[in-house]
Amino acid sequence: MVKILLKRIYEEPSEADGYRILLDRLWPRGLKKEDAKFDEWRKDITPSKELRQWFHEDKDRHWEVFQGRYGMEIKQNPDFIPFLREIEKHPVVTFLTAAKDVQHSHLPILKRSHRGFRKKQIIKIKRPMKSIVLLRHGESIWNKENRFTGWTDVDLTEKGVAEAYRAGNLLKEKGYVFNKAYTSYLKRAVKTLNCVLDRMDQDWIPVEKSWRLNEKHYGSLQRVEQERDRPKVWRRAGLDLASQLRYSPASPIGRRPS
Repeated sequence: MVKILLKRIYEEPSEADGYRILLDRLWPRGLKKEDAKFDEWRKDITPSKELRQWFHEDKDRHWEVFQGRYGMEIKQNPDFIPFLREIEKHPVVTFLTAAKDVQHSHLPILKRSHRGFRKKQIIKIKRPMKSIVLLRHGESIWNKENRFTGWTDVDLTEKGVAEAYRAGNLLKEKGYVFNKAYTSYLKRAVKTLNCVLDRMDQDWIPVEKSWRLNEKHYGSLQRVEQERDRPKVWRRAGLDLASQLRYSPASPIGRRPS
Protein backbone atom coordinates (compact mmCIF):
# COMPACT_ATOMS: atom_id res chain seq x y z
CA MET A 1 0.00 0.00 0.00
CA VAL A 2 1.27 3.47 -0.84
CA LYS A 3 2.44 5.70 1.99
CA ILE A 4 1.13 9.28 1.66
CA LEU A 5 2.96 12.23 3.23
CA LEU A 6 1.75 15.85 3.48
CA LYS A 7 4.12 18.78 3.08
CA ARG A 8 4.41 22.46 2.15
CA ILE A 9 5.96 23.13 -1.24
CA TYR A 10 8.29 25.65 0.42
CA GLU A 11 9.89 23.02 2.65
CA GLU A 12 13.19 21.45 1.69
CA PRO A 13 12.62 18.31 -0.40
CA SER A 14 13.88 14.97 0.89
CA GLU A 15 14.62 11.59 -0.65
CA ALA A 16 12.05 10.17 1.76
CA ASP A 17 9.33 12.17 -0.02
CA GLY A 18 9.18 9.69 -2.87
CA TYR A 19 6.92 10.86 -5.72
CA ARG A 20 6.03 14.55 -5.11
CA ILE A 21 2.72 15.94 -6.41
CA LEU A 22 1.74 19.61 -6.21
CA LEU A 23 -1.99 19.82 -5.48
CA ASP A 24 -2.84 23.53 -5.71
CA ARG A 25 -4.97 25.17 -8.38
CA LEU A 26 -2.85 28.35 -8.28
CA TRP A 27 0.92 28.57 -8.50
CA PRO A 28 2.55 29.09 -5.05
CA ARG A 29 3.36 32.73 -4.36
CA GLY A 30 6.99 33.77 -4.33
CA LEU A 31 8.23 30.46 -5.70
CA LYS A 32 10.12 30.33 -8.97
CA LYS A 33 9.24 27.40 -11.19
CA GLU A 34 12.89 26.46 -11.59
CA ASP A 35 13.18 26.22 -7.78
CA ALA A 36 10.08 24.06 -7.32
CA LYS A 37 10.88 20.39 -6.80
CA PHE A 38 7.97 18.18 -7.75
CA ASP A 39 7.19 15.37 -10.19
CA GLU A 40 3.64 16.31 -11.14
CA TRP A 41 1.21 19.22 -10.84
CA ARG A 42 -2.44 18.09 -10.57
CA LYS A 43 -4.81 21.06 -10.61
CA ASP A 44 -7.75 18.86 -11.60
CA ILE A 45 -7.91 17.17 -8.18
CA THR A 46 -7.99 20.38 -6.12
CA PRO A 47 -11.09 22.18 -4.75
CA SER A 48 -13.11 24.17 -7.27
CA LYS A 49 -12.54 27.91 -7.56
CA GLU A 50 -15.88 28.69 -5.86
CA LEU A 51 -15.25 26.31 -2.94
CA ARG A 52 -11.71 27.52 -2.44
CA GLN A 53 -12.76 31.18 -2.36
CA TRP A 54 -15.61 30.44 0.05
CA PHE A 55 -13.28 28.51 2.38
CA HIS A 56 -10.71 31.31 2.47
CA GLU A 57 -13.33 33.83 3.56
CA ASP A 58 -13.29 32.31 7.06
CA LYS A 59 -11.19 29.18 7.39
CA ASP A 60 -11.94 28.50 11.04
CA ARG A 61 -15.70 28.79 10.69
CA HIS A 62 -15.91 27.02 7.31
CA TRP A 63 -13.51 24.14 8.01
CA GLU A 64 -16.08 21.50 9.00
CA VAL A 65 -18.39 22.27 6.09
CA PHE A 66 -15.44 22.54 3.70
CA GLN A 67 -14.41 18.95 4.43
CA GLY A 68 -17.86 17.66 3.49
CA ARG A 69 -18.22 19.83 0.38
CA TYR A 70 -14.76 18.95 -0.92
CA GLY A 71 -15.45 15.29 -0.21
CA MET A 72 -18.53 15.51 -2.43
CA GLU A 73 -16.51 17.21 -5.17
CA ILE A 74 -13.99 14.38 -5.03
CA LYS A 75 -16.66 11.70 -5.42
CA GLN A 76 -18.10 13.48 -8.46
CA ASN A 77 -14.71 14.17 -10.05
CA PRO A 78 -14.12 11.69 -12.94
CA ASP A 79 -10.34 12.20 -12.64
CA PHE A 80 -10.17 11.13 -9.00
CA ILE A 81 -10.21 7.32 -9.33
CA PRO A 82 -7.58 7.35 -12.13
CA PHE A 83 -5.52 9.65 -9.89
CA LEU A 84 -5.70 7.16 -7.02
CA ARG A 85 -4.70 4.31 -9.32
CA GLU A 86 -1.69 6.29 -10.49
CA ILE A 87 -0.38 7.07 -7.01
CA GLU A 88 -0.75 3.39 -6.04
CA LYS A 89 2.12 2.65 -8.41
CA HIS A 90 4.56 4.41 -6.05
CA PRO A 91 5.63 3.19 -2.60
CA VAL A 92 5.74 6.74 -1.19
CA VAL A 93 3.87 9.82 -2.42
CA THR A 94 4.04 13.34 -0.96
CA PHE A 95 1.11 15.74 -1.45
CA LEU A 96 2.35 19.33 -1.68
CA THR A 97 0.54 22.61 -1.07
CA ALA A 98 1.37 26.27 -0.48
CA ALA A 99 -1.12 26.49 2.41
CA LYS A 100 0.42 27.59 5.72
CA ASP A 101 -1.64 25.14 7.76
CA VAL A 102 -1.28 21.83 5.92
CA GLN A 103 -3.47 19.92 8.40
CA HIS A 104 -6.36 22.31 7.74
CA SER A 105 -6.10 22.23 3.96
CA HIS A 106 -7.51 19.96 1.28
CA LEU A 107 -4.56 17.53 1.53
CA PRO A 108 -5.71 15.60 4.63
CA ILE A 109 -9.15 15.21 3.01
CA LEU A 110 -7.52 13.74 -0.10
CA LYS A 111 -5.50 11.36 2.05
CA ARG A 112 -8.58 10.19 3.99
CA SER A 113 -10.52 9.77 0.75
CA HIS A 114 -7.78 7.56 -0.65
CA ARG A 115 -7.89 5.39 2.47
CA GLY A 116 -11.68 5.12 2.30
CA PHE A 117 -11.76 4.22 -1.38
CA ARG A 118 -9.08 1.61 -0.85
CA LYS A 119 -10.97 -0.07 2.00
CA LYS A 120 -13.99 -0.36 -0.28
CA GLN A 121 -11.69 -1.95 -2.87
CA ILE A 122 -12.82 0.60 -5.43
CA ILE A 123 -9.23 1.14 -6.49
CA LYS A 124 -8.41 -1.80 -8.71
CA ILE A 125 -4.79 -1.55 -9.73
CA LYS A 126 -4.21 -2.67 -13.30
CA ARG A 127 -0.72 -4.10 -13.39
CA PRO A 128 0.80 -5.31 -16.62
CA MET A 129 0.58 -9.07 -17.09
CA LYS A 130 3.87 -10.92 -17.04
CA SER A 131 4.92 -12.59 -20.28
CA ILE A 132 6.83 -15.85 -20.70
CA VAL A 133 8.06 -16.66 -24.20
CA LEU A 134 8.91 -20.30 -24.99
CA LEU A 135 11.30 -20.58 -27.91
CA ARG A 136 12.61 -23.70 -29.64
CA HIS A 137 16.17 -23.68 -30.97
CA GLY A 138 16.82 -23.23 -34.67
CA GLU A 139 17.50 -26.11 -37.01
CA SER A 140 20.47 -28.19 -35.82
CA ILE A 141 22.79 -30.34 -37.92
CA TRP A 142 21.01 -33.50 -36.80
CA ASN A 143 17.61 -31.93 -37.40
CA LYS A 144 18.74 -31.49 -40.99
CA GLU A 145 19.93 -35.11 -41.13
CA ASN A 146 16.68 -36.22 -39.48
CA ARG A 147 18.39 -37.93 -36.55
CA PHE A 148 17.25 -38.29 -32.94
CA THR A 149 19.41 -35.74 -31.12
CA GLY A 150 18.59 -35.83 -27.41
CA TRP A 151 21.56 -34.78 -25.29
CA THR A 152 24.08 -34.95 -28.12
CA ASP A 153 25.59 -31.45 -28.35
CA VAL A 154 25.34 -30.58 -32.03
CA ASP A 155 25.56 -27.11 -33.58
CA LEU A 156 23.05 -25.07 -35.55
CA THR A 157 22.98 -25.08 -39.34
CA GLU A 158 23.09 -21.82 -41.28
CA LYS A 159 19.32 -22.12 -41.60
CA GLY A 160 19.05 -22.56 -37.83
CA VAL A 161 21.04 -19.37 -37.20
CA ALA A 162 18.82 -17.48 -39.66
CA GLU A 163 15.72 -18.82 -37.86
CA ALA A 164 17.05 -17.57 -34.53
CA TYR A 165 17.76 -14.11 -35.91
CA ARG A 166 14.28 -14.01 -37.46
CA ALA A 167 12.74 -14.90 -34.10
CA GLY A 168 14.68 -12.05 -32.48
CA ASN A 169 13.41 -9.61 -35.08
CA LEU A 170 9.80 -10.70 -34.52
CA LEU A 171 10.07 -10.34 -30.74
CA LYS A 172 11.63 -6.90 -31.13
CA GLU A 173 8.83 -5.80 -33.50
CA LYS A 174 6.26 -6.91 -30.92
CA GLY A 175 7.94 -4.75 -28.28
CA TYR A 176 9.03 -7.49 -25.88
CA VAL A 177 11.47 -6.46 -23.14
CA PHE A 178 12.81 -9.24 -20.94
CA ASN A 179 14.44 -9.11 -17.52
CA LYS A 180 15.90 -12.65 -17.57
CA ALA A 181 16.48 -15.53 -19.95
CA TYR A 182 16.80 -19.29 -19.38
CA THR A 183 18.43 -21.93 -21.56
CA SER A 184 19.88 -25.41 -21.42
CA TYR A 185 23.61 -26.20 -21.65
CA LEU A 186 23.23 -27.52 -25.20
CA LYS A 187 25.07 -25.53 -27.85
CA ARG A 188 22.09 -25.25 -30.20
CA ALA A 189 19.92 -23.69 -27.48
CA VAL A 190 22.63 -21.34 -26.19
CA LYS A 191 23.48 -20.11 -29.68
CA THR A 192 19.77 -19.59 -30.51
CA LEU A 193 19.33 -17.47 -27.37
CA ASN A 194 22.44 -15.42 -28.16
CA CYS A 195 21.17 -14.69 -31.68
CA VAL A 196 17.73 -13.68 -30.39
CA LEU A 197 19.10 -11.34 -27.69
CA ASP A 198 21.56 -9.82 -30.17
CA ARG A 199 18.77 -8.86 -32.57
CA MET A 200 16.67 -7.50 -29.69
CA ASP A 201 19.59 -5.42 -28.32
CA GLN A 202 19.10 -7.15 -24.97
CA ASP A 203 22.43 -8.95 -24.66
CA TRP A 204 22.86 -7.43 -21.20
CA ILE A 205 20.04 -9.32 -19.43
CA PRO A 206 21.08 -12.13 -17.04
CA VAL A 207 20.98 -15.68 -18.45
CA GLU A 208 20.54 -18.78 -16.32
CA LYS A 209 21.53 -22.21 -17.69
CA SER A 210 20.12 -25.49 -16.42
CA TRP A 211 20.47 -29.10 -17.57
CA ARG A 212 16.77 -29.47 -16.75
CA LEU A 213 16.03 -27.53 -19.93
CA ASN A 214 17.99 -30.03 -22.06
CA GLU A 215 16.10 -31.94 -24.71
CA LYS A 216 14.75 -35.31 -23.54
CA HIS A 217 17.21 -38.19 -23.70
CA TYR A 218 16.41 -40.75 -26.42
CA GLY A 219 18.75 -43.45 -25.09
CA SER A 220 19.81 -45.91 -27.79
CA LEU A 221 17.71 -44.06 -30.35
CA GLN A 222 20.14 -41.14 -30.33
CA ARG A 223 21.98 -40.79 -33.64
CA VAL A 224 19.36 -43.01 -35.33
CA GLU A 225 17.96 -41.60 -38.57
CA GLN A 226 14.27 -41.25 -37.92
CA GLU A 227 12.65 -41.97 -41.30
CA ARG A 228 15.06 -44.51 -42.85
CA ASP A 229 15.59 -46.73 -39.79
CA ARG A 230 12.19 -46.43 -38.16
CA PRO A 231 10.51 -49.30 -40.15
CA LYS A 232 13.42 -51.69 -39.37
CA VAL A 233 14.02 -50.91 -35.73
CA TRP A 234 10.73 -49.78 -34.38
CA ARG A 235 8.64 -52.81 -35.38
CA ARG A 236 9.36 -56.15 -33.79
CA ALA A 237 6.60 -58.78 -33.64
CA GLY A 238 4.06 -56.01 -34.05
CA LEU A 239 5.29 -54.13 -30.96
CA ASP A 240 6.37 -50.52 -30.94
CA LEU A 241 10.05 -50.24 -30.00
CA ALA A 242 9.46 -46.93 -28.30
CA SER A 243 7.09 -48.65 -25.88
CA GLN A 244 9.62 -51.44 -25.30
CA LEU A 245 12.39 -48.99 -24.56
CA ARG A 246 10.21 -47.10 -22.11
CA TYR A 247 8.91 -50.08 -20.13
CA SER A 248 11.45 -52.92 -20.53
CA PRO A 249 13.31 -53.73 -17.25
CA ALA A 250 16.58 -53.74 -19.22
CA SER A 251 15.86 -50.46 -20.96
CA PRO A 252 18.46 -47.70 -20.63
CA ILE A 253 15.62 -45.18 -20.62
CA GLY A 254 13.60 -46.34 -17.64
CA ARG A 255 11.77 -49.03 -15.74
CA ARG A 256 8.14 -50.05 -15.87
CA PRO A 257 6.35 -48.14 -13.08
CA SER A 258 5.17 -50.30 -10.18
